[in-house]
Amino acid sequence: TMTDTAPHTPRQEPASPTTLAGKDTGEAHRDPRARARAVPAMSPNRLALMLATVLVGLSAGFFFTYEASVTLGLADVSDVTYVETFQAINDTIRNPAFGIVFFGSVPAIGLALVANWRTAPAVARSLLVAALPLYLAGLMITGTGNVPLNNDLADVATITPETAAAARAVFEDDWNRLNLVRAIAVASSFVSLAAASIHVSARHHGAGETARQTGPS
Repeated sequence: TMTDTAPHTPRQEPASPTTLAGKDTGEAHRDPRARARAVPAMSPNRLALMLATVLVGLSAGFFFTYEASVTLGLADVSDVTYVETFQAINDTIRNPAFGIVFFGSVPAIGLALVANWRTAPAVARSLLVAALPLYLAGLMITGTGNVPLNNDLADVATITPETAAAARAVFEDDWNRLNLVRAIAVASSFVSLAAASIHVSARHHGAGETARQTGPS
């Protein structure tokens, strides 16, 4: 009898999902382009917009906190306590952390506007343009309204029930009204930046999807 000498071909087992995942991961590590597609980098224009949004958001939260809690709580205290507390707040608010957030927001918005001007969609550019004067309005209200009132209150050296009542009478209502207006202005600036961030991110995501679909397989 003749013996069958045909070579035996081993049966191929289908690759498991774990094996495929491991293979894909290895290829991503070996191929810089695959790694870039797997972990998209944050572009400088989006980083600039994120920085501006965070800083302005912190400023908006600061003024909102005054509006929602500080002024409401101080409304219920005595005149002497009111003047002493506000003087203490005004003495301690001039610190590096507040300065970076409050004054640094202006150049941050300007940087975000310049960095995104050529690449952002039209609606995002309009929102960025609106954010700057809105924030500047809050800055101007603070400098020309709230700060002079703070300085006048700081001049009350001898605090008695009578002097405290007189100082509070010319301070509280005007200061609260100015704070409300600047809180609205800065909050509107923050909303504009947040909305611009959404539009910029959507365009970036859409461009990334298009590149993946049209790129080499």
